[in-house]
Amino acid sequence: MANQQDNTEWQLAEIVDAIAAEIDRAEDTLSLKSYARGKLMTIKQLKLDLAVDVRYSPEREILFRTAEPGKSSATVLKLDFAQVLESQLQGVRKDLSKPISTRSLTTLTGITKDEIKRLNRIAIYSVDDLERYTQTAAMLAEVSTKTGIPELKIRQCRELPFLSEVKPARGLPGSEVVIEGANLGDLDPNTEILFQGKPAEILEWGESRLRIKMPQVKGSGMLFAIIDGQTTNLLPWTAMAISTDKPTFDLAVRDISFTQKRHLITLEADLVNLGSKASGPFEVWWSISAPHIRTRPIIKKHGSLKPNQKSAEESIRLQIELGGGEYNVSFRVDPNNQHADLNRDNNTFTKTIQVLGVRKDSKETKDPRVVKDSKETKDPRITPRITNEPI
Repeated sequence: MANQQDNTEWQLAEIVDAIAAEIDRAEDTLSLKSYARGKLMTIKQLKLDLAVDVRYSPEREILFRTAEPGKSSATVLKLDFAQVLESQLQGVRKDLSKPISTRSLTTLTGITKDEIKRLNRIAIYSVDDLERYTQTAAMLAEVSTKTGIPELKIRQCRELPFLSEVKPARGLPGSEVVIEGANLGDLDPNTEILFQGKPAEILEWGESRLRIKMPQVKGSGMLFAIIDGQTTNLLPWTAMAISTDKPTFDLAVRDISFTQKRHLITLEADLVNLGSKASGPFEVWWSISAPHIRTRPIIKKHGSLKPNQKSAEESIRLQIELGGGEYNVSFRVDPNNQHADLNRDNNTFTKTIQVLGVRKDSKETKDPRVVKDSKETKDPRITPRITNEPI
């Protein structure tokens, strides 16, 4: 009688591996006998019914133990092994003719012990297992759902291309957007970026950053890329609709003027609504930068602006103390693209100014002069005021 101490606990994968190895050795023996006798001898099917005891361990593993001789169990494990056809092997998720990776999951960049345990729970124990279980975008999403590991993290571990963010998250049909990601590789002629199934125009392509022009479609949908025949993850994006009668607003920044009183600089933006519809409230954004200084953007609230109305609100003015030197001053309306502006090209205006230094014993200085005007507007209706005369 066998020693009861030999009846140890096992996992299902272990017994399946052991039985498969035994069948493999038996098939080798039968192949030799078939050759010697000129008769086909093979195992067509093997069925096993095992009475077992089952235990769920604290490590969240299912462990089996064969029932002792003469004892019964309420659990019966039924195993059925049968031959498969060559055509059926074509459905295997990974080409078995390719070399198998023996790398451990611990060799993956950035993976944690907890994430490895989650993968182990769905029978992923090696890099090869992970590759076999994540051959398609649908399989990647399934592994992410079952393990709770973000899909982007799995793609990063596998060094697959992925998209992390699209900026802005919404805009007008045909808008230009920036997509950030990783492992995007070089641009291939067969590479596509799709939104609602329609191709976007690729303007710039980099390893981790793309710039595209959205297709002329409306509504919310998913944005994704097809790279080397593989589909990336999905990112949501919304194409805002414009009324067919086109009563739109157009917030245009035409100039920035300024004056200086000793260290105090007063800035004022020339903002007007060139459209045919009132804009509704929006935000404005002031930014001042120089090689020796960079301030955080100053965000202010602005009320509604009627058609052809020039703004006179306080938010278009800014007073700030600056030392002598050259500064880049920018004024931008609706910085987060919350409104369907007709022309985004004229939402921002940038000017370089020269602030005069003030000595302690000096009196009020003369007004500074404009050094250069690096305007960002492209609207042909706007002629920015550029002057070298004191303002």
